[in-house]
Amino acid sequence: MTSEEIEALLHQAIDKIKLLETKCDKRVEELEARVVYLEEVISSQKHMLADSVKYIQKIEKLSLKKGGQK
Repeated sequence: MTSEEIEALLHQAIDKIKLLETKCDKRVEELEARVVYLEEVISSQKHMLADSVKYIQKIEKLSLKKGGQK
């Protein structure tokens, strides 16, 4: 194998590595965006759950007050 052939193979390998790196970077960006979205969903669900708990507790208190009045 000549030095030119070896150099050509090295350039091909470098180009393939750069292409893979670009694909990986894009994939990482997509995954990061998904993580941000899921964090937002989880936060929203936590708030909804907390609101539901408060609502249930309020109903329980009202129920106990009405039960105590009878």
